[in-house]
Amino acid sequence: MKYMKSLCMAFALLLPSLFFAQTVDKEIDNALKEAFKEYKSIVSPYIEVSKENEEGYWNIVKEYRTEYNEIFKNQVLLLSKDVALMSPKEITDFTKEIKGSQKSLEKVRQKYYGRLKKVLAPKEVLKFMQVDHFLNIYREYKLASYTPWVK
Repeated sequence: MKYMKSLCMAFALLLPSLFFAQTVDKEIDNALKEAFKEYKSIVSPYIEVSKENEEGYWNIVKEYRTEYNEIFKNQVLLLSKDVALMSPKEITDFTKEIKGSQKSLEKVRQKYYGRLKKVLAPKEVLKFMQVDHFLNIYREYKLASYTPWVK
């Protein structure tokens, strides 16, 4: 899948630079914008949307990915921090932030899956959830694979 390859390449090039660059917001935004184009091309063949609901469906998907990506971007920035330089209190706060962002991602998923029920048949919502879940897991795996282990 082109999406997987491009996302992998974006993170392969981007994540190591996080540890040396002061700000990479723009690079992350660009990578996520490119990934959305490919996301759309991956999801499209799996989901059957009626002509009258197509525009509403893609608007919901775009809003969902925008909100989801903002949280994901914050996770990337969080994981770029050097834990070795943190105090025990900072590590505790850092851990809470990571857990909080994971909960936020799940809330976003639930919010938008509920909205998709208004424009898709139940089976199509399930298909969307399945493809989206797979792509999210892949993205998280790639992020984790470039994140140094805490020592």
